[in-house]
Amino acid sequence: MEGLNINEVGGTGSDNGTLTPEELVDCCLIGKLLVNKTIRFSAFQERFAHLWQPGQGVEIGAMEDNKYMFQFFHPLDMERIYQGSPWLFENHMLILRKAQFGEEPTTMPMNTTEIWVQVHQLPFGFMYESIGRLVGSHIGKFVQYDDINNCGSWRKFMRIRVEINVNEPLKKSWAFDREGGEPVQVYFKYEKLGNFCFVCGIIGHTENYCSKKLESGYDAGERGWGNYLKAENGNTNGGVTANKWLRGGRSTGRGSRGGAFNTGVNAGTDNAVINADVRLHAIHGRIKIGRDASTRRLIFFKLMEEVLEGINTGNQCWIRFDVFSGKLMNVNDEGGSNRSRNVNEQNMIIPVGPQPSQPITHQMERGGTSSKTNFKGGIDSTLLTAIITSPKHMLPNNASSLGLTMIPYQKLLKGEATSIQAEEGVPKKRPRNENEMLNQDMQVDEEITATRVAEADIIMQKNPLFDVNIVMAGPAHQACQKK
Repeated sequence: MEGLNINEVGGTGSDNGTLTPEELVDCCLIGKLLVNKTIRFSAFQERFAHLWQPGQGVEIGAMEDNKYMFQFFHPLDMERIYQGSPWLFENHMLILRKAQFGEEPTTMPMNTTEIWVQVHQLPFGFMYESIGRLVGSHIGKFVQYDDINNCGSWRKFMRIRVEINVNEPLKKSWAFDREGGEPVQVYFKYEKLGNFCFVCGIIGHTENYCSKKLESGYDAGERGWGNYLKAENGNTNGGVTANKWLRGGRSTGRGSRGGAFNTGVNAGTDNAVINADVRLHAIHGRIKIGRDASTRRLIFFKLMEEVLEGINTGNQCWIRFDVFSGKLMNVNDEGGSNRSRNVNEQNMIIPVGPQPSQPITHQMERGGTSSKTNFKGGIDSTLLTAIITSPKHMLPNNASSLGLTMIPYQKLLKGEATSIQAEEGVPKKRPRNENEMLNQDMQVDEEITATRVAEADIIMQKNPLFDVNIVMAGPAHQACQKK
């Protein structure tokens, strides 16, 4: 349907009202029904016209590949419908996108949608927007945090709006490490989910039409997804009862603490053992969450490779980062004054001695006794410590960086050399034997004694008949005279 004009689309609707043609362009939505079959257009437009009930009406036009154009005649009508997406028609998901000026409606990509996601089994004290942003960025692209659902000290679930790719498998759960406690695994439920495949986890078809079943080695009994990913209708808009003794005036509502969470029979192995894949965040990798004792705010760490002066030591450490910006933080940064730093600028700890089996943690979240070293460029003790700790990996590539003379590092590794030579350009000292050291010490003592005697003698007079001075012996000389 090339050259589609929003003013020429047939369907239900009413007069343009007071909107200009330029304003009508901004009140247009493009939709796609995720189903691999043809549907009856008359039933489709009647269904959504009655479901939406826009105040100024709507015109709906059909395009190819189950795409549709929705022309609204008031911005509030369009925004309300868009924020309520996705919508369902015969349990098939209708995804919506705002039409952009200059785009071709028939060819514009329709592979993402915004959807409300419920995050279940969060521990007490974790119902914050920072957690919602972290979880949302793992599911897809974080859009909005439902702070209305966050009233009270504890709720049954967190509610976030996320933009997901409908061509990718649905995320089922995610696990993170907790400082001073066991790992935590949270589970997701999607509102208005509709039909999706239990075999591949992709929206738009069921397992009967899944191409994965045609692959060699397919297990007919394998079901990695299930209906447990669908949120219950009663949990999204729960009833509200006025009560003057309750804060907010509600006695029941969405996300309340009533009811039990069921991950479903086909939840897979996520319920039994937290495997490595579930513990990896889609962007940040492995995450640890703790709490600052002074500010009582949640603090976030990511497990990263330890880098010193641009050199990967082969160790791993926990490094604090800011959830809102994604940047690494200094250990002293707090609140809004967070200052991002590069990985090689962090305060690192280099363990000395045998390496533990567990990943090495960062000083910012570990109360260890190891010393830390700030380095801001140049050569310092941190790099030397790293070389001493792992000489086989560090010394061969860093001898020139340290300005060392070319004593073969193989001798150092074999134990033939006991110390590192001085820097180039520094004169080397000749070793002295015991006789030379004794003679030098005696000569120094004689010079000191002569100086003290000269200072102690007092000149009395100068005799013109003689070439010598007449002096009075000092106390030191008088003590040496024989009686």
